[in-house]
Amino acid sequence: MSGIRQRGREPTPADAVAQQSVRHSHHVANTSRSPRHRGAGQGSLVLTTFNLLAPVYKRIDEQALRKEGLRPQSVDPEGGLLESLKETWQGRPSRESECDAMWRARARSTVEFVKESMTGSDIICFQEYWFQDAYQELFREQLEQEYSFFTKQRTGHKADGIAILLRKGSAAAAAAQGVSLCSIGNRVALLLHVKPEGGRDFLLANCHLTFPHNLFDRQLQQQQIQGVTAALDEFAEQEGLAVDTPRVIVGDFNVEESDPVCAHLRDLGYKSAFSTLHSTDKHVVTHYNHNAEEVMVDHVWVLGLADSQHQRRGESPEGESQQEGEGGAGAPGLSIGKALLLPKGVDDSRWNRSFALSDHRPLQVRIDWPQAQARSARDAQA
Repeated sequence: MSGIRQRGREPTPADAVAQQSVRHSHHVANTSRSPRHRGAGQGSLVLTTFNLLAPVYKRIDEQALRKEGLRPQSVDPEGGLLESLKETWQGRPSRESECDAMWRARARSTVEFVKESMTGSDIICFQEYWFQDAYQELFREQLEQEYSFFTKQRTGHKADGIAILLRKGSAAAAAAQGVSLCSIGNRVALLLHVKPEGGRDFLLANCHLTFPHNLFDRQLQQQQIQGVTAALDEFAEQEGLAVDTPRVIVGDFNVEESDPVCAHLRDLGYKSAFSTLHSTDKHVVTHYNHNAEEVMVDHVWVLGLADSQHQRRGESPEGESQQEGEGGAGAPGLSIGKALLLPKGVDDSRWNRSFALSDHRPLQVRIDWPQAQARSARDAQA
């Protein structure tokens, strides 16, 4: 696996569910591309997080199927739902995964969207990545030449999970680890020790927390996010990294920034990449949930930002920092140079009904680092 070390975190008493191994692509790396350089003494990586809405969770009904001229795999010759299916779902809508043509069409469109709108991404983090073989093949055959795939399926025989894609030649993984966050909810995290070309090592965690249907689920969310930060602490120790090694936690948190789940991250010193550049007074929507609520639940949290970015800065309409030199050579820590939603040019304050690929919009962030810091970090490791 090209030197990748894959470790399984020993379960705690709360982690009753056995962990599954992280899957890594065996494709030979293409090192023709290297990270972009923002200016004298500064480099950067672009990270995008996107909940794909797995076909096993996307609801459809017979009327929608007939409108598209499609029928699920479990229909009878007369075109009606089988009685066994009706009894199984008890009147609930079918799932897109039951209709091969429908999920394949959306998957192909999603891959094209990734190739066109995320073309500048050095790191892509997916949630609700479906582990069905044909679905994975659609993504890999189009993206694996340029990206290395790391995936972690949820526990409890769940069909989806999370994935991290690293652009070959921009960043490499020194180690990868999958973690079961708790014994209830079957939630997992995927951790990577990332080595950017020309930048300082950092730890990356991709996660998808439980939806808060009730108070018990909110308690699970707290346990899950605490599990992520604790796992990163242990991972850093295993990798022999300094305590001040930057850390990035991304994903679908199923809560807004004002929630206590995010307060836990703030208490540890993490900063929201989006709020670093944008006012929190601005209503932003990344998700249209099944309760018809328009919320921002997709986040990128960074530990190790330069002190100069602990307060919000000005930004352009495209989400670019207006003070590119801030946090440059000689300054400690990372900085956020961009934070925006995809697709670009769409009103962020409400859900865009024309975006049909998912019920989430991707969040894209550019993380900048001073080259001088990268050189000193390499010297210290030599």
